[in-house]
Amino acid sequence: MKSNYYSGYISLIIICLIMFQFRSGFAQEKIDKEVHVIKPYEPTISDAYKINVLPKSDDTLTIVPSFNYSIVPSRINTHFDIKPINAAKVVGEPLTKLYNSYLKIGAGNYISTLLELNMNNLRSNKHSVGTYLKHMSSNGKIKLDNDEKTAAGYNENKVQLYGTKFYRKAILSGDVSYNANGFSYYGVDTILNKDDIKQNFICLNTYTFFKSTHTDSSHLNYNISLNYDLFRDKNENIENGLIFSTKFDKFLKKESEVIGINAKLSYFDKSVSIDSSYNIVIHINPWVCKFSDEWKVFIGLNYYSDLITGENENYFYPKARLEFNVIENILIPYFGIDGKFEVNNYKKIANRNFFITPGLHVKNTDYKKIIYGGLKGSFSSKTAFNFKAKYSVVDDMFFFVNDTSDILENQFNVVYDDVEIFDFYGEVSMNQLEKLSFLLKGNYYQYTMRKEEKPWHEPEYDLTLTTKYNLRNKIIVSADIFAISDRFTRSFVTETSHIKLNRIVDLNLSIEYRYTKILSAFMCLNNNTSAKYYRWNQYPMQGFNLMAGFTYAL
Repeated sequence: MKSNYYSGYISLIIICLIMFQFRSGFAQEKIDKEVHVIKPYEPTISDAYKINVLPKSDDTLTIVPSFNYSIVPSRINTHFDIKPINAAKVVGEPLTKLYNSYLKIGAGNYISTLLELNMNNLRSNKHSVGTYLKHMSSNGKIKLDNDEKTAAGYNENKVQLYGTKFYRKAILSGDVSYNANGFSYYGVDTILNKDDIKQNFICLNTYTFFKSTHTDSSHLNYNISLNYDLFRDKNENIENGLIFSTKFDKFLKKESEVIGINAKLSYFDKSVSIDSSYNIVIHINPWVCKFSDEWKVFIGLNYYSDLITGENENYFYPKARLEFNVIENILIPYFGIDGKFEVNNYKKIANRNFFITPGLHVKNTDYKKIIYGGLKGSFSSKTAFNFKAKYSVVDDMFFFVNDTSDILENQFNVVYDDVEIFDFYGEVSMNQLEKLSFLLKGNYYQYTMRKEEKPWHEPEYDLTLTTKYNLRNKIIVSADIFAISDRFTRSFVTETSHIKLNRIVDLNLSIEYRYTKILSAFMCLNNNTSAKYYRWNQYPMQGFNLMAGFTYAL
């Protein structure tokens, strides 16, 4: 074991001596070399390695700190000034200034005069009262068929007092008026004394109504009115007329159904010179209406009771109407059936034809059946239309004819006939601009007579075009063009048994210039075609006439 140890040790010594000899040999060699330096020596130091582990101590003992404190309240006085904010206001358009009086004065050819005065209180939410006065007259002459000129003057006079009281949910309104119209029976070839052909109609009228103004549809709506007329002519023919009417309607719970009833009582008492009997007509109209966004249905009944001095007749007429909203507010077809009993009192007939025989009595008219259908709507937001076709069956319809019982034959009586009437009505309105508007409307009539040859004095068609232009509220121009077809009147002295009245085509023009808001001037030009035409047989109308004047508001 020791021999191995020493042998190893000896081997290590030998190896070291050999290596020392080699090293000595190399050190003694001569080194002859060239060294080329590329760049200066740049020493570098490598980044230090950081220890990121933080030291910590592990202690098994935890000490919780304990604090004792107290709060002493103390008030701090502060001062703050409140600045008020003005209430918000809704600024709307200013109210238009109102004037409590309006005066219109004019004059023209045919020695014509015009005076209108309207006075009213200013804006009020409690009441409205006022008065209206009017006088219009003409004293010119008109040439007749025999080339003789005759006085054809007339005058219209009116005085009216009116007032309205506004309540929370209702309105009470009424007026009293006095009307006096004078004219002459100038349609005669013989020259007569003026006083012999003069006539005048006087009417005293009172009218009052009381109606609801509920905005809530669940309330009962009502309208109650009373109208009284005292009408008389120069010949002491007098008529007293009293009309009492009521209207009630109410929405049902569904808010798409409405029920209502209309009732009217008409009483007419005439002097013996007109009719020895009085006339009472009672009208009752119950109805129900149901509607939606697409359609509307109206169903009712017209009941009339005609009482003439002990004799009573009853009339029943179905009343219905159906509408379809095919295109909302653009295309609406409608259909219906109706009927009515028309009262022909003396005042109504006299106002329709001034030249009737004084004290003329006319029977009531029975519209037994009225069937109609039409189409209404709008072509655009500025153009609307309504076209309607109507078929009527009428008993005791009256027509004016010259009274042959009078030697002058310049007054009118009536004849009766049972007729069938087809009426086509059309209307188109256009408001292309705020300042410009048009209205065109007309009727075409076709009569089927039972006894009479023709519908005396009634036209086959009538047509009216109305237009208005407003230039900056400074100049306002209005024009009316109307046409009426040929008409016929009965005659016993001609071979054809009738006389033809030529058609009427006329143009009326008015111009107003507003100098200020309170002062303006106007001019009216009527019958610009200067045509000689007749509305009633033997009574030619005035030719071209002009009237000019001014208006003043205060």
